[in-house]
Amino acid sequence: MSYPWPGIREDLYVEGVAFVRTPLDVTPRWMVARDSKRARSGKLYRDSLQPETGYPVTLAKLELTLSWGAMAPDDIRSVNGLLSRDAIVDVCNWVEIAESFYLAAGASLAGTLLRRNALSVISPLPPLAATRHAVAATRGDGSALTVVLGTPDADGLTPWTATGTSVGEYVTIHYTPVYLMAAEDGQTTFPRGQQGQTLVLVEA
Repeated sequence: MSYPWPGIREDLYVEGVAFVRTPLDVTPRWMVARDSKRARSGKLYRDSLQPETGYPVTLAKLELTLSWGAMAPDDIRSVNGLLSRDAIVDVCNWVEIAESFYLAAGASLAGTLLRRNALSVISPLPPLAATRHAVAATRGDGSALTVVLGTPDADGLTPWTATGTSVGEYVTIHYTPVYLMAAEDGQTTFPRGQQGQTLVLVEA
């Protein structure tokens, strides 16, 4: 399967905010539900949180750090507004992720994505978004699989289904998500009479 759209090609989407200047740097950090330790022998032991039935094998939450070297006055006001509210907002950085599901032999091809699909949430969509951010899925043997996404719940969990049953395999779904995030921290800087900012958003 070809993936011809590397990098971030769309403006960062933060619900209710239209930034005058896109952040100079957008740094993601995944907080994975896993504990890794080294034994005296040097062997690595990894203990992963067991997901609920139908959930992806690896559970993780995203932290996004946005940095501006010099901000426009309207952006300063927007960021201050985000920091002053104890609210959850929709955020999309237009980066495709993958969620994998292990399905036992004979099980229905179905599960629950941890987030919503950007193509069904954001309006209007950026040009070419339907092509660049189309949902794709593969079975354990690498063959393509057509999945149907259901209606997300209030927490953004999105059910998916496909025709057929599993042969005891991983199903991997690639999509561009919209995250439910909160403003966790913000640091202001004043380089040479200008105002810079770092804003940390964490997934709820």
